[in-house]
Parts: sequence; structure tokens; C-alpha cells
Amino acid sequence: MAGPVIRSKRPRQSRFGLREVLVRRYLLPLLALLVLLPILSSSSAHAAIRARLGDVTGDGRVAVDDAVKVLRIALGLMTPSSTDVIIGDVQPYPGTGDRRIGDGVLTIADALAILRYSLGLMTDDQFGANEVVVGVLPGRTVLGPNQQQQFNLLLIGPAPDSVQWSVVGSAGGFINESGVYTAPSNIPSVSNVTVQADVGPASGTALVVLDPEGPPPPPPGLG
Repeated sequence: MAGPVIRSKRPRQSRFGLREVLVRRYLLPLLALLVLLPILSSSSAHAAIRARLGDVTGDGRVAVDDAVKVLRIALGLMTPSSTDVIIGDVQPYPGTGDRRIGDGVLTIADALAILRYSLGLMTDDQFGANEVVVGVLPGRTVLGPNQQQQFNLLLIGPAPDSVQWSVVGSAGGFINESGVYTAPSNIPSVSNVTVQADVGPASGTALVVLDPEGPPPPPPGLG
């Protein structure tokens, strides 16, 4: 006859002990990841901002309100940002000079084209919706010796993610693969260079004014 079976009891983990285990095992690593994520993102290759041609309001669609905003800018009722000009400059198409589309300013013609496209009166091909447009932001900056500027990409259309940065101009300076430009250590006099970003079949540029005294001081506050 078999002897009695002795079963050992596992100690019950208290509710508070279980909570501590969950915090250590799951919550703390998650919090650490959230803290490190901005640092990891900033150290990686610079990401481009994607936009849609004509969508100056930034809501992901081309609608009547985009045409209204461009019209107000064209009439001098609003001051455009550099982003507004890049996204809203849709006429003429093909563009002037070496531009794939537009002429570098926002006019009533741009507003009318955006309005017609939003109402379905223009096709993608007629509007230029499939064109690759590259913007470099900020479009203009003033730097002194050894000062740096982070440039950002604004991409419109089916543009690839890869970008080739370069500096055009004898005044020099250096730009790395993340779009950070460093001014030369010696700036004898005020001069200009161009920062250029080549993305697939298109390119965008920004102006860098090199000043021995550096950028002007910000305007005094209004109190």
C-alpha cells in the first residue's frame, strides 16, 4: 500500500509582490525605451518631411481651403512661410527656369489651379501631382565662423528617401550626410554659398550668407 503523498505548497505571492514584478519586468523597460527614443532618433540619419503638392493647410488633402489660403497670400493678406511657397507654388507647369513646377512665388494662378484640382477639374498629370519637388528648410540663414545649421528636407511626390547633400560656392564650408552645415573658420568678408540636396531626379537649394560677425541679433522684445 502506497504511503501518503506529501505536496509542498508554493508560497503565494502577495498582490503587491506581483505588482512589483510586473513593474520591473515590463513597465521599467518600456519607460526606458520612451526616454531613449528621442536620443536614438536624433542620432540616426535625418528623416525627410513628406507633403502633398497644393496642400498648404497640411491636412493631407487638396481642398478649397488650400486655394483660399494661397489666394489670401497672393493678395497680400497673409505672409507665406517657406513651406507655403514650396507646397503652394503649382503654376506654371512645367515651371520656369530650372524648376520642375512653379515660378517661386504664390500668385492668383496658383490659387485657381489648386481650386480646380480640388474640384476634380484637373487630372493629376495636368496639376503636376506626380512631380518630385524638393525643398530645403530654412531657405536662408546667416552664419558666422564655425557656426552650424541643421537643414531639413521637404519632399513632394514620389521621391526616394536617399539624399545627397553638397555645398556650391567658393566660400566653402562642409555639410554632412544628415544635413548639418558647418561654416568655414575663416570668413574674410560677407559671401554666399548654396546648400543643395539632390533627391532622385530633383534637387532643392538653400542660401547660406557667411558673415564674419555672425548673424544679426534678434529684434528686441515688444515688452
